[in-house]
Formats: sequence, C-alpha cells, structure tokens
Amino acid sequence: MSRNQIKSKITAMGHFHPPNKIENQFFESLEIESSSDWIVERTGIAERRSVLQKAALKTLAKDPKALTSLLAELPEASLAFSAQQAWLNLKCQHPTVSDDRIETLICGSSVPDFDIPANACVIAKAIHAYHVQAFDINSACSSFVADLHFADSMIQSQKTKSLAIFNPERYTLRLNYQDRGSCILFGDGSSVALIEPSNSENSGF
Repeated sequence: MSRNQIKSKITAMGHFHPPNKIENQFFESLEIESSSDWIVERTGIAERRSVLQKAALKTLAKDPKALTSLLAELPEASLAFSAQQAWLNLKCQHPTVSDDRIETLICGSSVPDFDIPANACVIAKAIHAYHVQAFDINSACSSFVADLHFADSMIQSQKTKSLAIFNPERYTLRLNYQDRGSCILFGDGSSVALIEPSNSENSGF
C-alpha cells in the first residue's frame, strides 16, 4: 500500500456506562431550584450515569472534601477496561477483533485521574496490553476529535499499524452540586475505538 493510499478507518468500537442512574429528580432533592421539567426543557436530559450511588453523591454535594474518600470508586482505567470488554464481545460478529492488535493506545479525558503517570499507561496495564506505546491527549469535550486527528496522522505516516482511543470520564466526582447550570449536564462512562489503515475508497475520515 503506497503512502498516499493509506486512509484511517474505525474498525471496532465499544462503550460502557456505570449502572447507577441519576435521574433529574435527584437534583430536586438538592434544593438548588432545578426541577425535572426545568432540566428537560433546557437540556433534553432525563438521566445520566455515575460511578457513585446517589447517597455518595449527596455526601459529596454537602461536603466537597469527601472527594478524597470517593476517588477509588470505579477509576477511569476500570471504566476503560469495561468498554474494552464490550469491544471484545464483538468477536462473534468480527472474529478478527482482539486486544493484541493494538500497537498504540491514547487516552483522552476531561477529568483525568492522574497527571503522572499517563492515564493511558494505567489503562494499558488494566487491559494487559504491555506491548503498546501509550500516552494521553486531553482536550476536554473535544478529546475524541483531537485523539482521532492525531491517530489519523500516525496511521497515514505509518508510525503505527493500529491505535486504540479510550475516552473515560468521571465527571460526577468533580462537579459543583450547588451550581445548577453545570451539575445537571454531566455523567460518567467510557468509549473505545480501534483505528486501523485501509486502502478502501469507501473508508477514511
């Protein structure tokens, strides 16, 4: 395949969201003048997911210092691992999908668990991908787009043959639950996308 023929293609995806549902009624209980109808009218959001149960979120809302004891709840690497397992469940439809195809691993997150080491390195350990080159590219809400752009450049320059993008988020640990303009918007979860080269005219982005 010549260099000018190389295109990038998303060949597999997976996602995971925690089981704890946070419905709009939860924010009514915080007494921040934020009713369910008010939230739906302005955002269209009826519920979001959290790594924390509602009782823990209420504790955090009353005492932000409680965050220290809650940080161990379902860390980003665990969210990413669960997303990867969803990806591997695609094997029945795509038998070639496997974690050993990853050569490069990028993590993009708005609220990373660590500054050092890179969250991507912790994720690589969690999914037993010890052979990969791993690093973070964080760009807040646009992290996946930034990661995808960088992945495309690596594929086209033939610096890697396969690259996995993980985007785990644990927003609900970092929100100000007295600010009804922001705390109603965000939830937790993770996605993963496998990027590989393709010479098909119908692929590429």
